[in-house]
Amino acid sequence: MGLHPFPPCEIIDFVRRHSPCWQEKPECPVYPTELVFALDISQDVTSQLFERMREIVISVVNATKIRDSNCPVGARVAVVSYNSNTHYLIRFSEFYNKNQLLNKLNNLAYERSSSKRDIARAMGFVARNVFKRTRQGPNVRKVAVFFSNRPSADEFSINTAVLEYAAFDIVPVVIAFNDDPLLSHSFTMDDTGFFQVININQEDDYEPFLETFRRCTLCYDKCKPDEFCKHRRPRSPPAYVDAAFILDSSQKMSGAEFENVKNFLSRVLDNFDISSEPETSSTGDRVAVVSHASPGFKPHLQRSLVKKEFDFVTYKKRQLMKRHIQESVQQLNGAAALGHAIQWTIDNVFLTAPHSRQHKAIIVISAGETSQWDKDTLKEASLRAKCQGYALFVISLGHVYNDMELEELASIPLEHHLIQLGRVHKPELEYVVRFMKPFVHLLRRKLLYSCKNMKADIILLVDSSESIRPVDFQKMKDFMQLIVNRFDIEADKVQIGLLQFTSEPQEEFQLNRYGSKADLRRAISGIRQIKSGTMTGKALTFASSYFDEPKGGRPRVKQYLIVIKDGEAQDIVRESAETIRNKGITIYAIGVLHANNSQPVDIAGSQDKVFFEDNFDSLTFLEKEILFEICNPGDCK
Repeated sequence: MGLHPFPPCEIIDFVRRHSPCWQEKPECPVYPTELVFALDISQDVTSQLFERMREIVISVVNATKIRDSNCPVGARVAVVSYNSNTHYLIRFSEFYNKNQLLNKLNNLAYERSSSKRDIARAMGFVARNVFKRTRQGPNVRKVAVFFSNRPSADEFSINTAVLEYAAFDIVPVVIAFNDDPLLSHSFTMDDTGFFQVININQEDDYEPFLETFRRCTLCYDKCKPDEFCKHRRPRSPPAYVDAAFILDSSQKMSGAEFENVKNFLSRVLDNFDISSEPETSSTGDRVAVVSHASPGFKPHLQRSLVKKEFDFVTYKKRQLMKRHIQESVQQLNGAAALGHAIQWTIDNVFLTAPHSRQHKAIIVISAGETSQWDKDTLKEASLRAKCQGYALFVISLGHVYNDMELEELASIPLEHHLIQLGRVHKPELEYVVRFMKPFVHLLRRKLLYSCKNMKADIILLVDSSESIRPVDFQKMKDFMQLIVNRFDIEADKVQIGLLQFTSEPQEEFQLNRYGSKADLRRAISGIRQIKSGTMTGKALTFASSYFDEPKGGRPRVKQYLIVIKDGEAQDIVRESAETIRNKGITIYAIGVLHANNSQPVDIAGSQDKVFFEDNFDSLTFLEKEILFEICNPGDCK
């Protein structure tokens, strides 16, 4: 008779009760912890602010059990400073004595810098270098605390860093001295509640703000969870995924490697909320698995080269999917035919399934370059998939691959959609399992669409009337910041202009006024609400000329007008909107709260370009819908 394994928390409790390393009363941290502090020393950081950061680090260290022996208890501490580059101040191996560590912290000196801030780059340095040689083990925790004075990197770079932190099992915490909605927005991809942005005013007492960090991150005990920490992450409206895994089952992979990939497939299913009624309900995620290619397949033959392991409606339980993968999936040992496999999967898995989910993903597991006779089909099939709204995530296994083929295949940004592993071993595949958890979360919220390398003129026409509360006007500004952050802002790429309207329209800035994200964000932060009536038709007439060359417009690139309005217009909007659309300009109309149901359609010209929201908080989620429309690949238009 086999022995039943003990639950992990029972094992932990047993070790604590019988090991001389553990005190009777738990100390903070309750698990072995590697703790990194990253001090912001960029150009706008003053000596007073540096002193503030140093005080907070000392306060945290004072209240923390520091590892001072070979016992695997307490925290080891490292400290770095960063601006556009990152430098070591204290390494993990330098101090075991708490008093020595505090003395070193007390002697850290402020150095003036002329360099800009790049927190995403600093996060990458910490993950790949500082945590490179740390203690290993299932209960060792890795926590990185970053101080930030003002926003720095774009949300795309932060998203990439957060995906990487999830994959490396590192918990990031940012202590921000100025509000950073873009950073907070990126951290919402984490569904554990551990990733935190803590806003602390430079003059306020910081201790109350550190309570959440201490209780829910540094001192958190997964075996005795603190009730305070359970429901801190606001949830977006539920959205579900149809995900098809296309498995390279060709002779390019060894039998042992193929078994490792099967185990990986079973593990990654845990990242999905599997639907219990996949055929009749629109609730829950659905997963399919297909493999390619059958031995002896030739493209001119009619028989299918793809083996369908199971489709979206085959199984209602995750466990049945795992059993099928382990017991029924066999290596085909044919020639690779990924293009044909993608084409077949769209036509025979996605398009035939009832109750399609809002988000669709094709997850390719590739062991090398596709066959020569399949290359043209692969280009056509991958472009078709992207144009139809599928996210293509590619896991490339082994040392033999075609860089250009992989980059053309994966969705953009590549940092979110392409992982290349030199070996097909368990540790590398476990990295992908952890990476895919926030990836699926990003997919649900349409945070994955990137507007890299596109050219466009975008004007935001914003209702500034008296019916909008100041707190809601600020939410509109936050929404505009999110829009700005998704684009490459340059004179030859994306330009953004801003107009406000009430009874009279008002120019804030023309399309060619600002050539960087930082300048645009500052300008948006500085606008003030006008407060008066709502003359939307008059504002549309006013906006039309801002797409012309004299006011910075580029009629030869795609042009978009995004109208955000609350309440009913006090004039006629149809004719003014038609004039704009007749110039080839696409209009998106967003109606919030009291917006008239028919007027946004009159403005946009069709229902599919109209968005209604019940409150201004929902603008955060709407931003992905707008960007998906604008940022579809250019070849799809």
